[in-house]
Amino acid sequence: MQLVPQDFELERQLEFVEAAIARLERQQDELFAEQRRQVRPAWTERQRRRYLRVAQRLRAPGARYELWSSGVILLLPAAVAAVAFIVAHLTSASAGVGLIASAVAAVVGALIAAPLLFIPSAARLSEARRKLDAEHERIAALEQAIQATNEHLRKYVVERDSLRATARGRRIQLLKRDWRALRGQDWVDYVAEMLLALGAVVQFAHREENPAIDLVAEFGPRRVAIQTNSSTDALTEAAVRALLAAQDKHRCHAAALVTNGRFQAAAKRLAGERQCLLIGVDNFERFALGELRL
Repeated sequence: MQLVPQDFELERQLEFVEAAIARLERQQDELFAEQRRQVRPAWTERQRRRYLRVAQRLRAPGARYELWSSGVILLLPAAVAAVAFIVAHLTSASAGVGLIASAVAAVVGALIAAPLLFIPSAARLSEARRKLDAEHERIAALEQAIQATNEHLRKYVVERDSLRATARGRRIQLLKRDWRALRGQDWVDYVAEMLLALGAVVQFAHREENPAIDLVAEFGPRRVAIQTNSSTDALTEAAVRALLAAQDKHRCHAAALVTNGRFQAAAKRLAGERQCLLIGVDNFERFALGELRL
């Protein structure tokens, strides 16, 4: 007999949300990697844009005045030199210092004006500005995509947490029963109910075919062979061996022995060696709350 969770829709919704979160996290990583590849340092980009903008504005009158560039290259250094001479002369009261300051200022003015007028060439200036604007638009679009991805991811995380809280609340209700006192088939049914609350599809095994397995829990494609035991005595190594031997016959990926009692040390040692999960009175509540994964 196969049982499907009563909260099947909730579990499917949770699976969808978790898959969406995983997809968005991968997309986020890809966007950040792309951002690191494309985005040059913000200060450098601002300086390039500012330089091209100033160069374009400085050269604009050249379309109407043929001698504009020659006039700028001559007059700009001269104007800077004159200002430097006046300032230096007033502060030092020395004509020699003023002349030196004006000469240095003239050279600096020429070094500033020449690149603005001739680098890049007139033919390449507009193209360089277009490329930089296009790059800026790509960066802005990338930042918008990152922002949108972060927003979608945040919404899905909130929804996932809400769904998990709902599922956890239902498992807490099951834990309020006196599960430590259950015996026999009542314990089997209770474990099956808890597995359903954890989102598994549960099959009751045929005990006459293999008494070592009571339930098979399916978490998506993963099948887990489960033996339930409500013995008041500590479970022995033999119970673990029997479960592991039956695991392959049921084509299961893992095995778990679930009891409301305890285990002997030899059973724990063998289970640790063979990666068989032991769930007993000491950790059953953690299992029920989803802290132990089958």
